[in-house]
Amino acid sequence: MTTNLKSETARQNGARSKGPVTPEGKAIASQNALRHGMLSQTVVLEGESKDLFEQLLTSITAEIQPRTPIETGLVERMATAHWRQMRTWAVQKASLDLEMARPENASGSKPARFATVFKNLCDNSNLLNLVNRYESSFERSYYRALSYVIKLRESAVSQPPNPGLLPPLTSAHATWTPDEPNEPTSEQPT
Repeated sequence: MTTNLKSETARQNGARSKGPVTPEGKAIASQNALRHGMLSQTVVLEGESKDLFEQLLTSITAEIQPRTPIETGLVERMATAHWRQMRTWAVQKASLDLEMARPENASGSKPARFATVFKNLCDNSNLLNLVNRYESSFERSYYRALSYVIKLRESAVSQPPNPGLLPPLTSAHATWTPDEPNEPTSEQPT
């Protein structure tokens, strides 16, 4: 997708939804903090902002307005994929900034310094290739989940969101059985 197309798509999507307006939608949204908090514990790294992740998840949830547990899971996947893609952007920027700050790369115009740093990273490191591979993988995951939501809605009889149908999000430790009596369980957050 080209940058202009992505920007236009984002503008169109942003114009569609301004959050829940029905009592049912508001009931679902009122539970977001609990569900999103659990997911952020397993996705957000130390030093990253849980609040920003929760805002991202809330925004995507408001846009998609999941109607079933499957759609809820797909929304979680979209938010997680986008968050991880943004992380790859941060890694790429930080690696380029660090290399440009090295004394041997301090002379010359900024474009020339960047070209030298970029060439050195491409020639002497696998970092940029790995970052690009992960970025592409996360982008595919995001759009695959979005595509599944669209397909589910096209193939199913349209039904309004049902707040009782959406289970709380799980966190990674909820999939493991505690080995020790004092280990946290899904009922005992850390």
